[in-house]
Formats: sequence, structure tokens, C-alpha cells
Amino acid sequence: MTRRIIMAMVVGWISSVAPAILAQTPVSSVPPGHEKLAVFMGKWVAEADFKPSKTSSGGKSNWTEACEWLEGYYALLCHSEGEFGGHPVKEVSVMAYDASQKTYVYFETNSSDESDVWRGKVEGDTWTWSKRSMEHDKPSEMRFTQRFSADSIVFKLESAVGDAPFNVVMDGKQSR
Repeated sequence: MTRRIIMAMVVGWISSVAPAILAQTPVSSVPPGHEKLAVFMGKWVAEADFKPSKTSSGGKSNWTEACEWLEGYYALLCHSEGEFGGHPVKEVSVMAYDASQKTYVYFETNSSDESDVWRGKVEGDTWTWSKRSMEHDKPSEMRFTQRFSADSIVFKLESAVGDAPFNVVMDGKQSR
């Protein structure tokens, strides 16, 4: 009998207090489409190998990146710092979901006076970002592919100019 009384009191107390506690807890929901960006959240350490080309001798690069939600959970803001091909670089980027295009968008600008806009899609554990431009009066396309596995990413950057096939420019990995 005493157990029933105690149980009834506990249930009654939880029933009366829980709504007050829940009312004070902010409920933040990520808008549809944007929730997949959460995989980029946190602090990352990256290392990459740039391949030799006509314009570069190639080499190793290392950087760190920290990404956090902007208020409203509509976009991620990321800060990166490291060295690319022996040059120190700082970068700011924003990732968001473009519902009208049904794609992801990635804008980056850095201390090397480079700014780019990429469009992306995700299929399973793989994100593919691309951008088009002109290089030496020929259409050019860059493709950046990221494959996620737990707290790591394997990536590669490829480039194609004109009708030429894609060539790997850089590959590497990131970890949280």
C-alpha cells in the first residue's frame, strides 16, 4: 500500500513539474534540408597532398577548421587556418541549404584573395561539391568529394578544363 502511495506521489509530482520544466527549455529545431549540415559541426584537423601540375610543384598542406550553427540553424559558419602549398591562409566559409535549388551552397573567402561559391549534394555518406568558371578562356569545372566515416572525412579535389577529363588536384583526410 505504501508503495502505491509513493508511486502515485512521484507520478503526480512529475506530471505537475514536467510541463513547467519543459516550457523553460528552448526547443531548437533545424529547418528541413539543413539538418544534414550537422555532420560538419565541430573542430576538424586536416592534412592534404597537392599533386604536381603545370602551375604547381605540389606538396603537403595542413589546416584546422571549426564550424558552428548560426542562430536559427539555417547555416554553418566555419573558420579555417593553416598552410596551403607553404603559404599561410585564413578562411571563412558559410554552408547552407538552398531550398529553391534543392542543393547545398558553400561560400568561401580567404586571406589569399580567393572567393568561391560551390553547389553541393549529398548521397548517403558522400558529399559532392562543384563549381564552374573560365580558365584561360575555356570552361573549367572543379569537383570536391567528401566521404564521411564516423568522425573522419576522406576527400579529393578534381579539376577539368575544356573537354579534358577530371584530374586529381589534391586528396587528403580530416578528423574531429
